[in-house]
Amino acid sequence: MILHYVALAVFALALLAAAAYDLATFEIPDSLSIAIVAAFLVAAFGRLGLADIGWHLAVGLAVFAVGAVLFAIGYMGGGDVKLLAASVTWVGWPGLLRYLVFVAAAGGIIAAALLVMRALWATRAQSAPAWLRRLLSKDQGMPYATAIAAGGWAVMGSLARP
Repeated sequence: MILHYVALAVFALALLAAAAYDLATFEIPDSLSIAIVAAFLVAAFGRLGLADIGWHLAVGLAVFAVGAVLFAIGYMGGGDVKLLAASVTWVGWPGLLRYLVFVAAAGGIIAAALLVMRALWATRAQSAPAWLRRLLSKDQGMPYATAIAAGGWAVMGSLARP
């Protein structure tokens, strides 16, 4: 049981780290996505059967496949695809829709806030740190790991039950 909570903490911290990296650099280290899947496997072997673990991994692969298409046509970043696919292994098929709704809602809120910030402060950001100037640049996309992390944290309570 303690391993489940340790694995859940790794999941939570990896999501926070991914969001921070994405905000600062518009990149997400692959090691964080790998850590999320590894943490899921540690937690899962203590509470799920092999068939259920397979289904959880299958949902991750399905999301990765859809994300790869979205990446190929320029709608998602590669790091975002990998992070989302890794994180959905925790929720599996039963929690997928709920999780994606939270991610989408957080993404909409963050995108709206970013648009407002870019409109109001972009010209005043010349003396800001480089990461903030990049974030406020109208030429940049959105650091979507922030929305993925928010979605993960929103469903964390349902994942805490061993």
